[in-house]
Amino acid sequence: MVVEGGKSESPTIQVEPEQPLFSQPVEILVAGIEPGANITVEARMPLEDGIWASRATFKADDEGQIDLSSQAPISGTYESADPMGLFWSMSLETAKDMTEGSDEDVTSVVAHLTAMDDGEEIASTEFERHFAVPGIETTDVREQGLVAKFYEPLGDGPHEPVILLGGSEGGLPNWQTASLLASNGYAVLALAYFGTDGLPDALQHVRQEYFEAAIDWLSARSDIQSAPIGIVGYSRGAELALLLGANNVEISTVVAFAPSHVVFQGLPEGWETAGSAWNTEGSQVPYVSYDFTMWTLLSALKSWVIRRPLAFGSVYRRGLEKADEETVESATISVEDIGGPVLLVSGQDDRMWPASEMADEVVERLDEKGYSHRYEHLTYENAGHGIGVPYRPTTDSTTSGQFMPGLPFALGGTPEGTANAEADTWPYVLEFLDEGLRAATEASAP
Repeated sequence: MVVEGGKSESPTIQVEPEQPLFSQPVEILVAGIEPGANITVEARMPLEDGIWASRATFKADDEGQIDLSSQAPISGTYESADPMGLFWSMSLETAKDMTEGSDEDVTSVVAHLTAMDDGEEIASTEFERHFAVPGIETTDVREQGLVAKFYEPLGDGPHEPVILLGGSEGGLPNWQTASLLASNGYAVLALAYFGTDGLPDALQHVRQEYFEAAIDWLSARSDIQSAPIGIVGYSRGAELALLLGANNVEISTVVAFAPSHVVFQGLPEGWETAGSAWNTEGSQVPYVSYDFTMWTLLSALKSWVIRRPLAFGSVYRRGLEKADEETVESATISVEDIGGPVLLVSGQDDRMWPASEMADEVVERLDEKGYSHRYEHLTYENAGHGIGVPYRPTTDSTTSGQFMPGLPFALGGTPEGTANAEADTWPYVLEFLDEGLRAATEASAP
């Protein structure tokens, strides 16, 4: 190919850095092409459930280059200039199980990039996106009644500990989040608390003593600092993270994604009525009931008929509105007792429950109590309930699970809004953990 100035140059795709962490953005530059040419860049990447793909067409600049960090595509799977647009806008192209062995064996994925000129391939490259830096060790934990996976970072330690909690899906929390936190030097205990072998089947009457055993397990290890402990939770796990932080002095840093300011009713396995999600010393933790009525079932049936995901948020909102003042007050989490940094993350279009409003309630309580530690609420207009690991495909982030066959839950948000929220949030997560666990330890050292 001959480019401007008569210089002969082969088209190339350059990626920096070449082996990033999955949570790290990359810069993509297509060079050596005809100025003004329309070039389509295609991306493919395997994840656990299959091959994900995206594409975008760009017009080359006067130097025969396309810089994906600063150029908006003419057309494609995303619209605005975005260095990671090709990755969050991916859709599942080929569905199949891509994992071999267990999750800890999947430490990286290879992303493939191809540049096409009028349907003809002119350049290609591939690079690895790492969920974990080399050397991180994972161990299944089945001691003291715990069901967990431990992610041990590099070095002799003592490492700063973080407990990771999932939400109402049950089972072990997201292994990608755990791997990325461990890659940033934290000793991560990814802790299940229901919905898997050896634990309650449903999210109801889960014993708080179980989590105290997890704290004891971490504190007993010589390679982990005994305190302070950080905790990161999602949805019902965020409710739990705030509750545990308020009731356990060892936990002093809380990161809560889509949180609640109160303890809510549990989620039964069948159609029976559940009590509190949590128990302590044999008694139910005071809770607010959600408002699940016959109208809810009729709404679900209507959503199923018209093939519209079921928005569950009104069930929780009505429960708060109908509860009397005494009930709400007794169920409100004493977040002022946490004793360290608190980060709250929410989407303003959360359809699962009113997380943004409830996070505001947490902030209001901290304001009123004169909380002396750092706290912040990050809330995003076009994001929903599913804010998670940055720079992943988010085209499926607006729904999750099933209320009944053929009727998924609505999470809310848009793929782009969720992607932007994830990219913006992750540095804050690391900053708050660093401030609460590392800076606090250094400040207290003799």
